[in-house]
Amino acid sequence: MEPGRPHPVLDLVVTPEPARHTRETNPTALRIEVDGRVVCYTGDTEWTDDVARAARGADLLIAECYFHDKPVKWHLNYPDIVAHARGVGARRVILTHMSREMLAHADAVPEECACDGLVVTL
Repeated sequence: MEPGRPHPVLDLVVTPEPARHTRETNPTALRIEVDGRVVCYTGDTEWTDDVARAARGADLLIAECYFHDKPVKWHLNYPDIVAHARGVGARRVILTHMSREMLAHADAVPEECACDGLVVTL
């Protein structure tokens, strides 16, 4: 799929946006629209204007949150997600792809944290 352009897929509209991670991984954030709802998944990435575009006004932002405080190239940390999720107007945030360091803080953050078997209803 061509980044930056909406693509119809069955009853979905999927818009891939470039993300910033190692080139070999073809990093992509996804904006998925269905039945008047928007879900965004950041994938592995730093925060960028392209990721912000994918997340703007999302009903659900699923964001990788590799570390709690530590900034790490090509990954998001908790303070970045909190600051940017508000800025793009995401209504609900679920954190995923957490390192041990972030998992140690998971009970102390108000956002939902993904876990195996999690079922999400919008």
